[in-house]
Amino acid sequence: MEYDGTAMIHARPRNNRKVTQQSRVFRTQRETGNMSSATVAATDNRTRCDAIRHWLTPHRLHCIALAAYVIVVATVMCFHEPWFDEAQAWLIARDCSWREMILERPHYEGHPPLWWMMLAAPAKLGVPYEIGLKSINLTCATLMIWLLEFKTKLPEPFKVILPFSYFLCYQYGVTSRPYALMVAAMLLVAINWKTRDEKPWREALSMMLLCLTSSYGLVIAGMFAANWVVRFVWQEHSLIRNRRRFIALLALLAAAMAILIDVMPAKDVYSGNFDISGMTQPAPLWIQICNSWLLLPKHYSPRRCRTRIWYSSAYHRHCCTREPCHASCGPRSSTSADVGTTQCCC
Repeated sequence: MEYDGTAMIHARPRNNRKVTQQSRVFRTQRETGNMSSATVAATDNRTRCDAIRHWLTPHRLHCIALAAYVIVVATVMCFHEPWFDEAQAWLIARDCSWREMILERPHYEGHPPLWWMMLAAPAKLGVPYEIGLKSINLTCATLMIWLLEFKTKLPEPFKVILPFSYFLCYQYGVTSRPYALMVAAMLLVAINWKTRDEKPWREALSMMLLCLTSSYGLVIAGMFAANWVVRFVWQEHSLIRNRRRFIALLALLAAAMAILIDVMPAKDVYSGNFDISGMTQPAPLWIQICNSWLLLPKHYSPRRCRTRIWYSSAYHRHCCTREPCHASCGPRSSTSADVGTTQCCC
């Protein structure tokens, strides 16, 4: 008997029609109550498994990449000793009240309080330091790679290679800082960019999240928003033709201004100075803004500490440097076991 490829091709739709007819029969019997509970449960399980299998088929490589990323990052986290700035965020979340965390500490740290608020839940509940800190960052890193794998339209080789690059794997995944959440917010901005005029609130909320992750996020979101406004004003010659978009942009502007006011440096900090030539007076406001957000990534330092301190105090002016800033202060250890055990007299 000769092989008839045409007959085989035409045989498949008949099998598909048979499966479709069977599903219709099952649905009719379920609606009329002619199926037993066991049969209904078996049909539901079969339908659920078919839906999962149908979803996994085109995303098999993405699932493998995501699972491998989580395994690699979690394994490296077990051997990573947090840096003192990672511990500092944990101290702020653990020891500061909510009012201090939201309204006072940002003036000394130079960044919005969202990261500390996320750490506050495990820190205030007594979760061990490294377990709580690393679990929150692992969650954010997993969200970042999930968006990259399943929501972006990057070429497939990029989706496999990028998660294991230095920055996405180690710098944003292993070290517990708000970088992973910041990249996830930027991915959300990019994902919603094409539908920004039809669904403006999605884009505006993504930019608000970007503003809350870091002071640098304020600048990045501001440039995205400015580009958005220039584009539709140039095309439509109107700012308020789309009222939903106009209200969303006003809300974004209000949120950005509130965050900007929250992170403006206090009066008793060095802000934007390069700490050279024995500078003891704060720079003018415009120099502070330029140095803090446009030139050098740095944090604010208490003015009364005369030594060079790269990171400001965590709570009641804990010093995050090995050198004492006063003769009566003991040396500050930067090991994770000594987090919060030494206070500075400044």
